[in-house]
Amino acid sequence: DMSVYLNCAEEVFGAYGIPVFMDQKRSILLNSFVEYIRSLLAMVQERFTKNGVFRFLRTGLFGFTNSEVDLLENYVTALGIKGYKRWQEKWVRRSRSVGEEELELLNHIRVQFVERLEPLLFVLRQRKKSVTDITTALYSFMVQEEIQKKLKEQEVLFQREEEQVLAKEYAQIYRIVME
Repeated sequence: DMSVYLNCAEEVFGAYGIPVFMDQKRSILLNSFVEYIRSLLAMVQERFTKNGVFRFLRTGLFGFTNSEVDLLENYVTALGIKGYKRWQEKWVRRSRSVGEEELELLNHIRVQFVERLEPLLFVLRQRKKSVTDITTALYSFMVQEEIQKKLKEQEVLFQREEEQVLAKEYAQIYRIVME
């Protein structure tokens, strides 16, 4: 029964250096690109809660480094920032661990975050919008963010690391989602 032994078999074969290919379909929901889209829409729907924002940023596809996301999350947690309006306002309060330089960096990251999201949010905030409007805005956002290029970079990285299953997944995911 492959569903029971799949993970164990891959781990054991890998530990002994035995090449193995498990011909099994994986859920598309586990892919970071799909999570990027789902978390983006959830973040907007949840009105920029801390969990929603960082679920989105932790996908790694928005372009912030892990240390930038960590710094941002620590600040947001310390000061209880939630809601899109608070993300639009300049942050002036410092916490114990945030000095003047860090606050300047945080505001720079915050501005990038808000400015890059604004075209999509403009459409999503409209009272009268169609599915076509939402889909077009989401597609335009992905083009703006060069998602297809980022997924290609991930594919190349997986090929270099000889993770052929993941490389193939990332080679196909953009086309599958767009279809």
